[in-house]
Amino acid sequence: MTENLGVICEPLDKLEQVLSWKNYNTEWSGYVRSLSGVTDHCASGTQKCHEPVLRPQPRCMRNSVPRTLVCHDMQGGYLEDRFLADSTKHDSYRFFHWTGIDTFVYFSHHFVTIPPVGWINAAHLHGVKILGTVITEWKDGEKMWEEILKSDEIWQSFAKALCDICHHYNFDGYLLNIENVIAPELMEKFQKFVNLFVETLHKTVTTGEVIWYDSVTQDGKLAWQNELNIFNRIFFDKCDGIFLNYAWSERHLQNSVKNAGIRGYDVYVGVDVFGRKFYGGGGFQTRKAVELIRKHNLSIAVFAQAWVYECFKESESFIHREYAFWQTLWPYLFVHGPTDLPFSTSFCQGSGHKYFSEGRMVSETNWYNLRRQQYQPCATTCLNHRYNMTAEEHNKSSGIYPPVEDTGCMIYYTDDAFQGGGCLLLKWSRIESTADEVSEAEAVPSANKTEKEPSQKEMTDIQPKPLDAVLSCKSCHDETDVPSGDAAPSVDAIVEAGEATRRPDPAPEVPESFYKRLIICKFEWSGLLLVSVAIKDINHLDAKLDIMFLIQESSGKYSMKELLDTYTSSPGDEGVYPYPQPDILNKEIFELYGRYLPKPAENSGWRINHYLFHVNGTILEIGAKLRDPGTEMLLGYLSLYPYGRRYRL
Repeated sequence: MTENLGVICEPLDKLEQVLSWKNYNTEWSGYVRSLSGVTDHCASGTQKCHEPVLRPQPRCMRNSVPRTLVCHDMQGGYLEDRFLADSTKHDSYRFFHWTGIDTFVYFSHHFVTIPPVGWINAAHLHGVKILGTVITEWKDGEKMWEEILKSDEIWQSFAKALCDICHHYNFDGYLLNIENVIAPELMEKFQKFVNLFVETLHKTVTTGEVIWYDSVTQDGKLAWQNELNIFNRIFFDKCDGIFLNYAWSERHLQNSVKNAGIRGYDVYVGVDVFGRKFYGGGGFQTRKAVELIRKHNLSIAVFAQAWVYECFKESESFIHREYAFWQTLWPYLFVHGPTDLPFSTSFCQGSGHKYFSEGRMVSETNWYNLRRQQYQPCATTCLNHRYNMTAEEHNKSSGIYPPVEDTGCMIYYTDDAFQGGGCLLLKWSRIESTADEVSEAEAVPSANKTEKEPSQKEMTDIQPKPLDAVLSCKSCHDETDVPSGDAAPSVDAIVEAGEATRRPDPAPEVPESFYKRLIICKFEWSGLLLVSVAIKDINHLDAKLDIMFLIQESSGKYSMKELLDTYTSSPGDEGVYPYPQPDILNKEIFELYGRYLPKPAENSGWRINHYLFHVNGTILEIGAKLRDPGTEMLLGYLSLYPYGRRYRL
């Protein structure tokens, strides 16, 4: 955990550094991972985080819905995240809601911002594009462009160098943020630069994107428009999208929709979480702006989401504020997942006050390193009413928050782990939220009726509907029919559903089982699949945690595989027992997978279940089922290996 202690990720502050760049600071470039595969479909964030039963969820094509960009601007950037090796500041900011966003911008006020390797790896692990930033500002910026545009050779070399840097460090493009006047006589050359820059990036980087920030107009004036119009349209046409300034009104949104035409999803409406002269005020009210933007079917650009970290005391409460903030936005997001097999995750967020290996604590040293982040759940947790209301009404100077136990059905647990600095704690409360606790801010699902789990036959008989069919879209509050398809009318329907009057539920009953969504995916495979799961009963209540797979068979029908924790009941048609431990290490399996099969440390309390079963189709969703109310279980590791392939470490 201490390799390359002196290696840091740095920006470029001078034009000379960019023009003379030749594999500058190459020490960390070899640690960057490529962009992972990601589902071509998505699920609406209005889905329930947990339910009494596993059922197919509404899906639509990702190119048929607006996108979500996050622009990370925190205290100038390049803080503890700049190190290749571990930092000892374990409570530094980290982001873990990747599956709800499409693009991440690492922003700073340096001339050329190169995203640190930890951020690149965390984004790429989740199939999210990550952009750096090219920024010039005020008088210094004006002088910089006078120098760049002084000759064709310089601006052409500058464009090429930016693309080479992007390719070398394996990130996906830039936010082009010009906040200074461009002299009128230089505008023709400047536009040629933008043309060349975008065209060269597309040729150099397969995933390359350039997003233009709404600042300079077609005549070179610094005049933020807050909408797409004739004054900034020329740059929108040249680039892959436009990031609108934050001082917009609904009229600006309407104008942008009209002017964008078929490129409406390339319009990213700025959302300032700090709330500076911003619709709705930002903070935990940010959802009001997001809701209005989605009403007009436009993409969003969430700026400075680390507000939940840097503007409050008590950093240990950060993770609960982060859950609360993103839970309010989740109904307006579109959630994607992984496609690449093999797949494995320990759910570690990339930090910890301890470090665990195979369930045993091997270090009590604080650490932070986003390179070590593992794949994160595709569904957010619910939060109970008391926590959300406190977060929303809280005076940020006091730093007082409810305790950990006020978090909902899933929390990130750092006192134990199977691998890394934390794992998931899944909880099933004995009593769901009472009727008088239902509020606009609440995200706890109401279980107003007992639902019987479908049998294998009932699941198989469910016919898949085309992506443009009307599907049942569910949130933790409502059940509404929402169309999904190429025209994406689902966005308006989702917003309308979110605004529907919420009626108190009758006194809830405890459901027969508890299914927690974990991974939305598209794992295609025909043959045997080896699944390994590490779990721990921390309260010694003999709790049981089953893993559930929703599969669309090659015939098109849905089926369910239930990977049973123990042999306590008959598995039925859909049940799969754990593979007998002595047999899992027989010669054939060991030769193929011996190095990959997790082995819990002795007396760690962790146990490993291995499952070997046949799949013929596509795994669409993975979740966990707690069998008994009032129980809690740690989930520390999950892996899927297609049996019969050989892998390299």
